[in-house]
Amino acid sequence: MSYCLKCLSYPALLVALLLVGFGSPAQATEPPFSPSAVKRLQQRVGEAIVRFSFVFEVDRNGNVERLDGEVSAALIGPRGLLLVPDALVSPQTQLRQMSGMSAAMNFRVQSQAFRARVAGQDYDAVLIARDPELGLAWLRLQDAGPRMPYIDLERQASAEPGNFYLSPARVSSDFGETLQVGWGSVLGSTDTPSQALLVAGPFDLAFNQKAQVIGFVPRDFSGNADTRNAQRYGGMVPQRLIDARRLRQATSQALQQEVEQAAAEAMNTDSNPVNG
Repeated sequence: MSYCLKCLSYPALLVALLLVGFGSPAQATEPPFSPSAVKRLQQRVGEAIVRFSFVFEVDRNGNVERLDGEVSAALIGPRGLLLVPDALVSPQTQLRQMSGMSAAMNFRVQSQAFRARVAGQDYDAVLIARDPELGLAWLRLQDAGPRMPYIDLERQASAEPGNFYLSPARVSSDFGETLQVGWGSVLGSTDTPSQALLVAGPFDLAFNQKAQVIGFVPRDFSGNADTRNAQRYGGMVPQRLIDARRLRQATSQALQQEVEQAAAEAMNTDSNPVNG
């Protein structure tokens, strides 16, 4: 993604900064994992790490700007169940938190035109559920077949301070959409505002060296991220880790919402016959 920042309005500039923030932090030190662990992860989950694209529409007093975005995302369930950060499908709140804007200010941002590229083929995607508290969103790929690859969240493990983690990402077409693997570390734990582990490193799904899911690292634009300690951790801001058990529970709830919504839509269709 590239933008002429001088050409963008203030709200659109915030959107561009949000998109830039979706890259993984650079790491200069030697990784604590062997090449075999990285290769194992690439082989087991690589096909389920895909490119996710979207369009941010910024409307300020009737002046509309559109920004195309594309990031790495993960398929985590059969028939194209896609996990993405909530900030990408509902950016309005996150952008206000970044800018300090009040809700009364007249600017609106919508995310739309969701698509995913899996093994070279593009699929439209529909939002099925959000969890703003966790910073997660789930989408369903349209016309996804039963053999579409996905990461099994049942294959999970716990983490503790002192552990390291691997995080795979599929890079942009500028680099051939190849699969890359970054790494991070579990720094410690916190009870404020709720119990969680704190990590420094790449965002999104986190795995141990056995390719087991240990959790998900969301983007935090709420001001809860401790930027004051960033220098201590090589410039990386400590972030919360949603542990694997909670991630699986939240995904189960999202699937239940999808079922309930489908049932409600079917009931609504039955109650409005076209030949009535």
